[in-house]
Amino acid sequence: MAGNIIWRLFLFAAVAMIIRSSSFVALDIIAVSESPSWPSAQGRVVRYTDFNAALRSWKRDQIVEYEFQVQGVRYTGNQIAFSKRSKWDYDDVKEVTAKWSSFPQVKVHYDSENPMRCVLEPGGSNFANIIFFIAQLLTALALSALLFLHLRQDQQRPSLGNTPNQPPGA
Repeated sequence: MAGNIIWRLFLFAAVAMIIRSSSFVALDIIAVSESPSWPSAQGRVVRYTDFNAALRSWKRDQIVEYEFQVQGVRYTGNQIAFSKRSKWDYDDVKEVTAKWSSFPQVKVHYDSENPMRCVLEPGGSNFANIIFFIAQLLTALALSALLFLHLRQDQQRPSLGNTPNQPPGA
């Protein structure tokens, strides 16, 4: 019985986490579509990761950090593009570090409703985001089906108590 409860909780938590993660991917898909029409502001690079450190780092989105101002409020960001790369290889890291380390001034595109959502290269391809989103939804559906079948199985099992043909106390 305790195993059934743990199994149900695990499946429920897995579905909830996948749905939560899918919502972030959906926001990225929207941002890729909307970002070319966002306003821009002049900004400056405040920190960048050199080529060798970037190759060793697993945080590839931390290659450059920039700041900019909107209506007198200072914001910082580190997102180069919303499009996800499936992998960063030697040439990718070399190209990105060379490009952004040589630009002390940058043009930052930001969401006018939330300037903390900002990017240096607006737009891009949504292909990887859409594939990831679909995979997450299919996984959530599969886990939901498992949870449903597991709950249905519990309802169809006969109880350990009295059976319909047996009188109480027999």
